[in-house]
Amino acid sequence: MTLIQLIGRLLGLMPPALLRWIGERLGDLAGLCFRRRREVARANLSRAFPQLPCTGIDEIVTAHFRHLGKSLVETLILPSLVDPGRMSRWVAFEGLERLDDELRAGRGAIHLTAHLGSWELSTVLAALGYPVLGLYKDRDYATVRILTALRSSTGAKMLSKESGVRDGLKALHRGHLLGILADQGPGDSFPFFGHLAPFPRGAGLAVRPGIRAFPVFAIRRVDGGVTVKVEPPLSIPGSGPRKERVRAAVAGFVRLLEERVRSSPEQYYWVHDIWRRFKDQELGLFVGRRAWGGRLWLRSGHENRIPQEGSSLEGAFARSPGTRRFRGRGICTSVPLGDDDRAVLRHYHHGGILAPVTRDLFWGPRPRPLIEMITSDRLRARGVPTPEVLGMFWRYRGFLFYQADIITREVPESVDLATFLELTLPIKDVAGQRRRRRRVLAEAGRVLARAHDAGMDHPDLNLKNLLVREGSDGLSVWILDLDRACLVDPLPEGRRQGQLARLERSLKKVARGRELVSDRERLAFLRGYFGSRFREAMKR
Repeated sequence: MTLIQLIGRLLGLMPPALLRWIGERLGDLAGLCFRRRREVARANLSRAFPQLPCTGIDEIVTAHFRHLGKSLVETLILPSLVDPGRMSRWVAFEGLERLDDELRAGRGAIHLTAHLGSWELSTVLAALGYPVLGLYKDRDYATVRILTALRSSTGAKMLSKESGVRDGLKALHRGHLLGILADQGPGDSFPFFGHLAPFPRGAGLAVRPGIRAFPVFAIRRVDGGVTVKVEPPLSIPGSGPRKERVRAAVAGFVRLLEERVRSSPEQYYWVHDIWRRFKDQELGLFVGRRAWGGRLWLRSGHENRIPQEGSSLEGAFARSPGTRRFRGRGICTSVPLGDDDRAVLRHYHHGGILAPVTRDLFWGPRPRPLIEMITSDRLRARGVPTPEVLGMFWRYRGFLFYQADIITREVPESVDLATFLELTLPIKDVAGQRRRRRRVLAEAGRVLARAHDAGMDHPDLNLKNLLVREGSDGLSVWILDLDRACLVDPLPEGRRQGQLARLERSLKKVARGRELVSDRERLAFLRGYFGSRFREAMKR
């Protein structure tokens, strides 16, 4: 946290105009680096505003990333905004009298906000003397710790959602403002821009007697400043079943949020997977505990099957009876789980020319095994073959750097597609061997098409990441290494073609000048990928 505080203090000394310029350049850089997030934002905006042309969508996406860059800068300088003079140059307020009336009457209130505008600036109400109490997710992520500390710097008190909801309700009755981000998280589905999306039930707390919920949005103005506006309280039915009243409260907030987003579309958090999002319920399928200086998560039902006795996770697997080791990007370890079932431990390593320098240190707020688990589970639910994730482990090494491992169910009697193509050369049994190769490549095309139809954007797709299994139950092809993949619905045609081109480059790299795949075998793959659209695709 010392580094973050130092950066925040240095930024806090700069004039607002310069800080906004820095924020915009950071946003431009993020837009270039996080291309997949741009695609997610573009897909979300296309769904929310179908009447806009592609150029209009692209303009909003560019403005959106610049807005996110400025919001990041504003979050970092939260401690300096405690100064009244600096706050007045940056933030304006509207509707505070609504909160004043509640507090003078001795009542607390719910402070509802969303990922719209510079939402972190709504916590500066605490610097004005308002008794703000915020809820946060108790997760072992560096970003959670950093954001919690920055929010607390304004004078707001922070409570964990897992342990502090009851205390938060008590604080409401003592006259506090309970701050809730009410637009992301598990909950019931509500229409949002014409499509159902999950919304948490935070607004539903207002059905309790004597408590009202005030939407609060921090919207960026044309001049670059931010206006924190307290909206009128949500209108909630005074009678009826409690469940229906909670739904009415949340639905009212969602309708208001949609109106505000339509007024400032570039200021909503479009890079988030709104309609098919990462849900906490998915992590809820795992049992977590602290181990080896980090966090170990095991899929429920496998807590006693995965080896855990040792000085490290790698050591626990190495000591297990029946261990097998094989080389991937680094050494992978396979251990038996019983009933002809095995688990594979893979330690994350960087590839490419910088691998000797970066080695196994990764950077980012969301650990790679968590991304791989969520993407894998979603693809499996859509009928795409990919190994089931049984466990995850990560430990932080300084500011946002971490090392990580993932445990997956082993696909027995399988080889990667590159190895399969090499092992089946030279072709001796001309008729049988060539049919076998064409059958495998056609199945690989069908599986990849199914994954693309499900929205898979796999930036590291290559022959090594396609696993071939020819078992007694038939032929199957599996997709591996989803730690950098994401789901984009719909996956743009350009991204599909880009991944096919990447697969072709991978083939040339493995072939090393040989004819590893014939023209007829290429056609078998394309026929499997395009299916009934094969002839039309060949014409293009």
